[in-house]
Amino acid sequence: MIVFNTTFSIHESVTDRCLKYIQTQYIPNMIDDGFINPLLLKIHNESSDGYHNYAVQFYAPTLEFISNWKKEMERDYTNEIRMLFGEKALTFSSIMEKI
Repeated sequence: MIVFNTTFSIHESVTDRCLKYIQTQYIPNMIDDGFINPLLLKIHNESSDGYHNYAVQFYAPTLEFISNWKKEMERDYTNEIRMLFGEKALTFSSIMEKI
């Protein structure tokens, strides 16, 4: 199984609003796109200047599925997050394979 992880670094001034967006918009939209088994996690490591880190993980059927999704859809998600939260919610994605 392939795991698609998006890490969010969220400023405390928008944390509640951003987590609500993740739970009510981001996760359901990703499921609609074909990802399954979402898991929202708080990352407990030191963060800087009022930022806290979270991760959202999904299973994906194949690497090709993720590659196609990244080409067709990822920019829409990134732009929406940037539009809603500006520099107060930063993201990056990782693709992992369960061993």
